[in-house]
Amino acid sequence: ILDTTPPVIENPEDMTVECDEVPMAPGADGIEIYDNCGEEVTVEFTEEIIEGDCEDNYTIVWTWTATDFCENVSEASTTITVQDTTDPVFVQVPEDMTYECDEEIPACDIASVVAEDNCDAEVIVECQDEIIDGECPQEYTINRIYRAYDNCGNQAIYVQEISVVDTTAPVVVPADDITVECSDDLPAPSAEVTDNCGETTLDVSDEIFEGECPQEYTLVYTYTATDECGNISESVSQTITVVDTTAPVFGEYEI
Repeated sequence: ILDTTPPVIENPEDMTVECDEVPMAPGADGIEIYDNCGEEVTVEFTEEIIEGDCEDNYTIVWTWTATDFCENVSEASTTITVQDTTDPVFVQVPEDMTYECDEEIPACDIASVVAEDNCDAEVIVECQDEIIDGECPQEYTINRIYRAYDNCGNQAIYVQEISVVDTTAPVVVPADDITVECSDDLPAPSAEVTDNCGETTLDVSDEIFEGECPQEYTLVYTYTATDECGNISESVSQTITVVDTTAPVFGEYEI
């Protein structure tokens, strides 16, 4: 009577799993092993881990070696390919914001961004600004791009939109109203213009209102300023009152 038949090992099939779904090693007692003669079978189990191109990409090789009572030996292996193909997920991000052009735009705040990954306890977050010009020099959009990376290079992208606008009109302060004698030179238009952002264009118009005599009248300068984004100031006026208060003087003459 001979026993030349090695035991039969029913090991699991090879499989590919995500890095957060790695099965537990079944060990020596976790699988079915049959022997044709029904005698005691000795089982040895080993686990080998082969590193991949990143921390969460690797290969596990389970190997069972079964020896029956008559020293017949069989060996079976199962290969588990572990991979990380899942991108991180943002769980806390900054909201879109709008700022006036003279306000300070905050820098990237990576500390306020939280991202989670299925396999990594720590996710790397980077930030980069992309500026898109608007319809005028003081208006533009900042696309603040946050990227979250896991240790296998999978990434998630979130874009915060920061709108920079110019909605503030210039302010015009005209020179003081004055009264001049009709013989004096008329003052030229004069006004001070301030704006929160950029350059301005000052428009001046004038209108004359007749007085009680030809030498007396009122000159009104009207000022309006426009900035580079089309915001228009309120119209303000400066009044020049021209009077004739000087009596005639007799000059020299001959009889």
